[in-house]
Amino acid sequence: SLSNLLIEETPGMLTPAFGFTACTAERQVLEEADLILINNSDLKIEQLILAMDVIKALKRGARVIAAAGVHGDLLELGNLNLEPLRGSATIMWQGVAAELLRLGFDQDKIRSLPGGKEFLQSSAAVKIDSVLSATGIELEQLQHCAQLIFESQHMVVIHTPELAYALDRSGEE
Repeated sequence: SLSNLLIEETPGMLTPAFGFTACTAERQVLEEADLILINNSDLKIEQLILAMDVIKALKRGARVIAAAGVHGDLLELGNLNLEPLRGSATIMWQGVAAELLRLGFDQDKIRSLPGGKEFLQSSAAVKIDSVLSATGIELEQLQHCAQLIFESQHMVVIHTPELAYALDRSGEE
């Protein structure tokens, strides 16, 4: 992940929640992906080679969710395009997580993970109406996103840290 060059924080912050560090996955995982979630990334500007691999995956039938700051051709090719109001992407993903639990994600497995119990408690407190009003996302979009993720067997997530954060950091000496 090239983003590690832009931030001083330790990479792998999500490792305890997921049990592995996904940012070290190689591009070849896209060859088996049936769902690619692109969040806050403009691949054609930031990572052109990766964008070509995503386009290949699309051509072979993979689905794409483009969310929170994705622009350009990949947005047009996506099966679902989510554009939450600025600053509300985290709230949107909390709503998606709550929908995934409603659809039947294995809560016992989640509970067994470090932080899983707390995650389930915070997800249970999410009010979908509040998510919709805070994000500007339609209920059908949120539900479709959760359904695509729920049905996926091999999902790949591509995410770039906030561009504004990277730009703020680049001006420092």
